[in-house]
Amino acid sequence: MKFLRQSTASQVRTIGPFVDDTDGKTAETGLTIAATDIKLMINGAASVNKNSGGGTHRVNGHYSVTFNATDTATVGEMTVSVVVAGALPYWDKFFVLEESVFDSMFGASAAGPLTSLGANAPANWLNAAGIAAGALDGKGDWATAGDAMTLTSGERSTLAAAIESAMINEGDATALLQAIADKIADANIDFGDLTAAGIASAVWANQTRTLTANPGLDAAGIRSALGMTAANLDTKIAEILAEFGNIEGGGSGSIDPSDLADALLPLLITALRPFVIDANLPQVSDAGTFALTARDDYADNEDIQPIGPIRIQTPLALLRESNPPRLRFGATQRIGSRLGDVKFIGSAFAVAVDGEDDLYDVFIEIPKSELNRAPGAYSWDVEAVFPAGFVSTLFGGLLTLNASMGDNEERDPLNPE
Repeated sequence: MKFLRQSTASQVRTIGPFVDDTDGKTAETGLTIAATDIKLMINGAASVNKNSGGGTHRVNGHYSVTFNATDTATVGEMTVSVVVAGALPYWDKFFVLEESVFDSMFGASAAGPLTSLGANAPANWLNAAGIAAGALDGKGDWATAGDAMTLTSGERSTLAAAIESAMINEGDATALLQAIADKIADANIDFGDLTAAGIASAVWANQTRTLTANPGLDAAGIRSALGMTAANLDTKIAEILAEFGNIEGGGSGSIDPSDLADALLPLLITALRPFVIDANLPQVSDAGTFALTARDDYADNEDIQPIGPIRIQTPLALLRESNPPRLRFGATQRIGSRLGDVKFIGSAFAVAVDGEDDLYDVFIEIPKSELNRAPGAYSWDVEAVFPAGFVSTLFGGLLTLNASMGDNEERDPLNPE
């Protein structure tokens, strides 16, 4: 970066190197550079010729030029462009600085740009000499203790006592709580009814409005809403109602049985999962494993593959009069050529066992068109779909789907004859 002093004559600077315009490397030492060959552009303005004087060769293609007060009249960036025959075009950049700034950097015994300018400071420059004695009186607390930074014995004692009284021992819980309480008291906040007793009273008032007397919340009502017929559940439900009564203060709660049913049903259908008592299945080896044959256009006029009955015990009311659940059958391949990708479905229905509240015979019906599937091992189950959208798996197991016998008559795959 090259600098010039504003409006100052006889400022000699070096420009170059100038090199041959043919090979681009040989220094041109005998060029004639006139003032009109040197163009100046100040702060991007139109170019002007250098005021006077051309260039004089010094060494290795470097030429000295002298800028005068006219050339440096304007502060800012000055681009120099020189084009002469025999040499490549040349350009350079200079910065013209105000006299005081230039002198602070390059003058004899210059203080430097970051040093106090003292008597050379511009007008309104704030320095120590510019602040009159007493100018800051009344503009703040400028009093100092003792001589310079030295405190007297009394001042040290006073300061130490002030610091100690302001400190709180973070290990002293009582002191910390007291300090917090003092700050709250100083703020003079009006808490009104925001006390422990006030909060308890508000909660109690709200809950007693919610848990008002309602004769609909009884054991039979809840059991009916849940679709449960096992009378032995009455005892447990009565205990739940007693707890509601204790919360309110002795009365029965005003919770709608249907609402309570919706809340408890997902838990109950999981906790009260049925279990199989007996099964009448084709090729039955146990209650959850049987075999079927894949269908592929062989002679059989029956459209449905029946399975069952399968007797189960469950407290869920599968045949309740209001919104009974829908039963469905599904199977997914576990072992075979298309693992997990092959499925078939069917329907199911339940028949109540006479004289038994919680025993049902379940029958499965599979459309034979659904059995046109890849042979293999399948997982199957029967689910109860409740109107509220909850699904409970009643029972399930494994089945084997054997290969189709083609156009032959249907035969027992375990006893072909």
